[in-house]
Amino acid sequence: MTGICGLTGPNQEEVEDAVEKMLSAMEKRGTVTHTITSKISQSQNVAMGACEHSSDLPKVHEEPVDDSILVDGNFWGKEEASRFLQAEPKRLDALLGVPGAFSFLAFRHDGLVAGRDVLGQKPLYFGTDEKGRYAFASLKVALARIGVLDPQPVPTGELLKIEGSTKMVSGLNKLARPPSESIAEEIASERVGQLFLESVSKTVPEGSAVSFSGGIDSGLTAYTMKKIRLHTELITVGLQGQPELEHATQVAKAMGLKIRTRELAEEEVLDVLPSVVETVESFDPMVVSTAVPFHFVCYEARELDVDTVVAGQLSDELFGGYARFERRAIEGPFELVGEEMWNSVLAASNNDFEPGDKVAVSLGLELVCPFAYLPLVQYALSLPTSLKVKVEGENVVRKYILRRLAENWGLPRSIVERPKKAFQYSTGINRVLVNEAKRQGITVVEFLRRYLPSRQVYSTPT
Repeated sequence: MTGICGLTGPNQEEVEDAVEKMLSAMEKRGTVTHTITSKISQSQNVAMGACEHSSDLPKVHEEPVDDSILVDGNFWGKEEASRFLQAEPKRLDALLGVPGAFSFLAFRHDGLVAGRDVLGQKPLYFGTDEKGRYAFASLKVALARIGVLDPQPVPTGELLKIEGSTKMVSGLNKLARPPSESIAEEIASERVGQLFLESVSKTVPEGSAVSFSGGIDSGLTAYTMKKIRLHTELITVGLQGQPELEHATQVAKAMGLKIRTRELAEEEVLDVLPSVVETVESFDPMVVSTAVPFHFVCYEARELDVDTVVAGQLSDELFGGYARFERRAIEGPFELVGEEMWNSVLAASNNDFEPGDKVAVSLGLELVCPFAYLPLVQYALSLPTSLKVKVEGENVVRKYILRRLAENWGLPRSIVERPKKAFQYSTGINRVLVNEAKRQGITVVEFLRRYLPSRQVYSTPT
């Protein structure tokens, strides 16, 4: 399933009707639907619903579930997840710590329970309607359909439990920031490589497409997939004339891999903009300018008849890829670099995972992010910041440990030494949005906000 929703209320017919309304608002996540209802007390009913794109769409990964729980996403630790789900009662609190990309809704004898993986890779929101009923859904628009005006994301790594009109948080399994460990560069590089290989082996199915820029993240991903003999389709997109298109093509050739290139005209970007803004449910310029090129990557992936698209989400946050980390390292104090990186990891759900998932699912694809494999994340968080953002004299090397790994694995120098350039800039999409807003004499935020229906304007980007 690719979309879930649910709510509680005293009237069974009303809660069932509300679920049907929410499902009808989530057509971007699938039109094949089913519902589950249960009377949990004399005065309380629960209804849940799920949708998917096609009843015969091949499952990328099977979820070990039953009728009392709906899961959007996948568990990479399947045996562990099965053990928690088959226990009596279900160990939903422990389930939150299983490696995977998932959200879930479950009903128990005393209420409705919601949860998301500790990184928040799958969207799930909640709020109350005008009748005071708590409701949950994979998309904000679904909640707006039943009168929830200010939906909030379900906290990551926590169980959110609704009993009647009472909300409770329990089963904390949130991502923790471990103390930094002193470790030799060679050992750290080797261990990161082992965990990344393990991640790709467990999370990426055969015949997946890779969003490929020829940079360090997509280069390591494509190399690893080739190493374990997974058939790999590389896709690169960008505005006509962007030098990054030729770079990606040359890198793919050097790696002995085929690549599909999509050159975009500015008109194509502007034409697809309303649909993308509505899909990601945001008019944040950074979110939208990243989502637009990813939309075209996913479109090309569908043309290749694959079910999964692989992307590099969380690598920048974990390993110091953003330019702001370099600026902080130069300005000092260096200790604040690690703090900023940690905060960016915590913000990745809203900024990276949720928009990427919404775009991929809207085109019938599953998004897989190998850098977000929990054992790799936990190890990377324990590494010294100096192995991620390395100051060498007057130079700052971002993603230092990943570059050493790529060098040790024998990847082309054009990957190892290429500076990080954000997706929205390397593809040229950000420039199109800025120029069009300027042409209309408004800010980019004002320009993008026009494409989000008023009922879906939930907050203003800062």
